[in-house]
Amino acid sequence: MNNSSVRRPWRAALVALASLGMPVCSLQARVISYAAVTERQAEPAMQRRTNRFFALVEADAVAGPFCGDCLVHAKGRLVLHDSTGARERRVVLPADGSSAEITLAAVWEGDDHVPSLFVRTDANLAGENPSHQFRYLVSPDAGVTWSSFLLPDGRGADLHPSLSIPTSFGVDRGGPLVRSRTAALRPGNATFPFVVAFRDLAASGRDGVYAVRPDGTSRLVFAHDALSVQGCRVLGSDREGSRFLVSGVSLLPGSLFTQRGLFLVGLAGSASTPIAFPWGDPLQVDLEGWITPQGSAYLDMSLGVTYRPDGALVNDRRVGYSSATAATELARLAPVAGNWLATTDADLFAIPTADFSGAWLAQFRPDAPTTLWRHTPGGPLQTQWSDATRPQVEALHAGDS
Repeated sequence: MNNSSVRRPWRAALVALASLGMPVCSLQARVISYAAVTERQAEPAMQRRTNRFFALVEADAVAGPFCGDCLVHAKGRLVLHDSTGARERRVVLPADGSSAEITLAAVWEGDDHVPSLFVRTDANLAGENPSHQFRYLVSPDAGVTWSSFLLPDGRGADLHPSLSIPTSFGVDRGGPLVRSRTAALRPGNATFPFVVAFRDLAASGRDGVYAVRPDGTSRLVFAHDALSVQGCRVLGSDREGSRFLVSGVSLLPGSLFTQRGLFLVGLAGSASTPIAFPWGDPLQVDLEGWITPQGSAYLDMSLGVTYRPDGALVNDRRVGYSSATAATELARLAPVAGNWLATTDADLFAIPTADFSGAWLAQFRPDAPTTLWRHTPGGPLQTQWSDATRPQVEALHAGDS
């Protein structure tokens, strides 16, 4: 999306793998046409691809290179678009025609198709922020009204300058969410539309994962040890947005002890459930995952690009499946012979099936066929498609059938 227009349809993949459940010989790919929805440089908010309404941060102008992996830091506007085309695009922030800096944006949409919005911005709404201080705002009604995001103690997060939400987003590999990789903000459900991980740089004990209500109030659902060098992260969720995958240092209730690891965290205030992770420290691994209906987790991991003892470079990417008691490595990107470019061009990644019960995995490399696998718990990887011409697969999008 760098230096180009954003295009419609929102819910269609540029390249969709059709009939994924059919035999390998009948598996085909099709290209879906698309048209521009804005001529401005724009970045999508964190949101589900199946939303009717999607939000873009559309820049007035960009001074310097445009960052394709993070939200716009130039002055601009948050704009809602209707993927069906039935309604015209609408500027929701700032709504008075002015511009603002928007460094974080997310959308949650329910069955009524009224989007809830979460942003970090310096916007001056109705003259109440003349000094343009950055703050976190929540809207339950598609930007008609806005409230400040409040911590459980009733104070706004903007009153704690040490609190921050990381705003960078990783490469978009597809799946149900837009630019979810490495994000600290996730869509939730109707009760808690957003779930965010805050890093407290002052170590004042407010580190943790917060579930945000439509009115901007919040609940702490995971308390993270503020003395930890690394902050906690929200790595994924179940399909309903009610349980979340979190890496962090858990403060054990009624105890001075902590537990470092990977956890399943519910929004109802129940205790966190540890998940097996034998691949190192989950706080220092690039992770993305999702939770199955059975309560296990799929993990898409990057352990970095490293040197082997023989001097070869290894892009150490793996896909695993974990429960509370055991973990299985499903796939690992084998070393690629050649220079740095050949090594880093190889990739392995995974997305959830439409019902989150399984996984789709894609691997491409310069020395082997590009391959698509499917995995269901308890079974082996099943090859669904392979192409000896080695096309590069940039993203996967799972259909319902």
